[in-house]
Amino acid sequence: MASESKPLVLIRLPGEAIAVGDDCVVTVLKVFADRPAASLRITHGSESRTVDLRLYDEFPLGLFVRIALLGLRGERVRLAIDAPRDLAVHRLEVYQAIKDLGIADR
Repeated sequence: MASESKPLVLIRLPGEAIAVGDDCVVTVLKVFADRPAASLRITHGSESRTVDLRLYDEFPLGLFVRIALLGLRGERVRLAIDAPRDLAVHRLEVYQAIKDLGIADR
């Protein structure tokens, strides 16, 4: 990860997701048994794409945001999200709870 800030590291299982800001969701789809890699679905608004990342690969989620595959342990996928400090990054279930409760984020 190229930025000077420390990335946020989250562990997700297949089917679990991360919300990046208000319009991007990264969902872990699959962990490959034959190689150290995982398949992710990245959704921006109504657009969606599937990306396969190998261990230590990075993928841009926008101009200032990157995601990297840091590790795999069984079905657990360790992802690093490097984003500006003013951009909210949450596990999707936490993001949904914040929105349901009407809690202002940052």
